[in-house]
Amino acid sequence: MRPTVAAPEPWPKFFRRHGKTFGLIALFFAAEAFLFLWLTPGPRTSRQPADLSGEQTEAWLSGHTYLKIRPSPELAKLSDPYDPRQNAPYRDIDLSYYRGKYYLYMGGGPILMLLAPWRLLTGTYLREATAVAVFDLGGSLLGLAVLVAAWRRHFPRSRGGLVAGGAFTVSLGSVALLHLDRVDWHEVAQSGATFCLAAAGATAWAALGASRHARMWLGAAGLACGLSVACRPSFVPAVILPLPICLALAAGMKSRTTSPGLRAFAACAAWPALSLAVAAAGVMLYNQARFGSPFEFGIH
Repeated sequence: MRPTVAAPEPWPKFFRRHGKTFGLIALFFAAEAFLFLWLTPGPRTSRQPADLSGEQTEAWLSGHTYLKIRPSPELAKLSDPYDPRQNAPYRDIDLSYYRGKYYLYMGGGPILMLLAPWRLLTGTYLREATAVAVFDLGGSLLGLAVLVAAWRRHFPRSRGGLVAGGAFTVSLGSVALLHLDRVDWHEVAQSGATFCLAAAGATAWAALGASRHARMWLGAAGLACGLSVACRPSFVPAVILPLPICLALAAGMKSRTTSPGLRAFAACAAWPALSLAVAAAGVMLYNQARFGSPFEFGIH
């Protein structure tokens, strides 16, 4: 990942020289934003919770983790409320039933990052389709930023058409548009997790190119990876994303110790490991508060 030139071209000059390509990149992003708006008609916000993500936001800000939706009293009368043959007439298949309460079984990442702050700042609830659009457009913007930065730093002689094709793939060719096929709280979790992965990629890129504060950028990448798991637990493989970045940075470090490679790698890996540990602790505490176990996500 060494630059192909000693010093990248200054941004103003680079922008002027490739104005048409930047125009295409902006056009692709605008088209993606338009598609999101077109595919999600209706109110963007509401005064009262209008969906399960809104219900979970209200629950958090009321000081508890369970939803205010009341399960059917018949569930508590069953000999086994988890037996699908017994609970079929009374269950809500999208929710976890535990000790007479309903819970969402994904993590709380989207509530923490977007929905609760929006509610606190505006007094309204963000609809699920709007939250998905915000997360996915934010992820696309980060991806485009990394693409352009890599173009300038490592591939300055690449043709504009090739870069524009990459921008098309990042914006209109990504999985983001699939999230709007049927929006509910599952897609909120999915889009929140993919946004976190985009943030992890962007901060990892910043770490690779930073002459200073590279380890702090690595810590931010680790936190973003942890938040992706906090959105959707199936994203747990993302926690290894900082590993190759740490290896690359360690390879470029100089040390006088007898084992410079291992020492340098440990120095780099400590930052993402610490931020990942913070995120993991938050997820485990949330699971404990919901289901009485740090390792239970409501699946059982």
